[in-house]
Amino acid sequence: MVVQALSKNLKTLRLTAPLSGYLVTLEAVPDPVFAQKMVGDGISIDPTSTLLVAPCEGEVIQIHPSLHAVTLKTAEGIELLMHIGLDTVELRGEGFTPKVQLGDRVTTGTPLIEFDIDYVARHAKSLLTQIVVTNSDRVAEFVSQSGLVESGKDIFLELALTEGGETAEDAEGEVVTSEPIVIGNPLGLHARPAAVLVNLAKQFQAKVTLKRGAEQANAKSVVAIMALQVTHGDTITLEAIGADAKPALTELTEAVRSGLGEAGAAPVSALASIAQSDLKAPPLDLNRPTPISFWESPPRLVWRWAIPIAFKNKSWWWLRWVIPPRKSAASWKRRSPKRPSKSNRSAPRCMVRATRVKRRFLPPTRKFWTTPN
Repeated sequence: MVVQALSKNLKTLRLTAPLSGYLVTLEAVPDPVFAQKMVGDGISIDPTSTLLVAPCEGEVIQIHPSLHAVTLKTAEGIELLMHIGLDTVELRGEGFTPKVQLGDRVTTGTPLIEFDIDYVARHAKSLLTQIVVTNSDRVAEFVSQSGLVESGKDIFLELALTEGGETAEDAEGEVVTSEPIVIGNPLGLHARPAAVLVNLAKQFQAKVTLKRGAEQANAKSVVAIMALQVTHGDTITLEAIGADAKPALTELTEAVRSGLGEAGAAPVSALASIAQSDLKAPPLDLNRPTPISFWESPPRLVWRWAIPIAFKNKSWWWLRWVIPPRKSAASWKRRSPKRPSKSNRSAPRCMVRATRVKRRFLPPTRKFWTTPN
């Protein structure tokens, strides 16, 4: 497996495979954010090893709270994100063991994260591990290998860097700030929603900043947003400076409130704790008596029991079944009059009366004819 030749006039960065396994192109990854290279350009590995190692020298600038992703920054300013599996953020760190800490300097082959490959394979969407350059604008050309690679030995990706270093994003104009936004994403702003936000922000020339309290991050950097560790329920604001600051802020605010295309993200208002209907409703009067329905009031007892007992008439017994009792519907069958058996001497009086009324309609038992001899 020979790596294609790069431009001789450009500085190159050669990356060693961080995992053993089979190389897969990003376009084949079953995740639209990685497949469409919203996070950045790079390559994916279907791993056969369980230890993620550093592909080059650099500094650990970000470790995701769920321990499934780590970001290195090289001396040339390249930000390299390594994301183990798909939807592994839902595991909340289960099955992952970090081997480094934030700010550590690492060399090629330094262990970064050890993971339980069996557990992740059973509980995650996929084991495919993505290695992407989040600031792909610093890379002029990507050249990758194909097939099987061995961790810490094979060169799997070679980058031709652009001339010039990082340039500060200077913008002039009025500062526009959005209203407070409550994050409705169940898992916060992890790699997928952060990449969507970054791609939307890059469509505008304005400088956009995401703020949470005293902390802030560049809204055009996936690594910066992930380093802020915005979780579900956090309140953030967006700030934009530039000629198109207002339209940028309008579109980005609506996108964040709608969940940035992530399933299960419900829009949440910043004042969701107080319903508007409660603000307009009159104050509750605790001294006001609670209204009682007819069936729970004393007149119901009068119509159901007092009147039939007072009259003591056979024609009044049916009132106890006309006015329904405060019981379940099954009680109707238990209260329906039945003909008592001869052995049942303790039958209710109403049931005996009903039996006597019913006997009036039975055919006569006496024979009015005789059989001829």
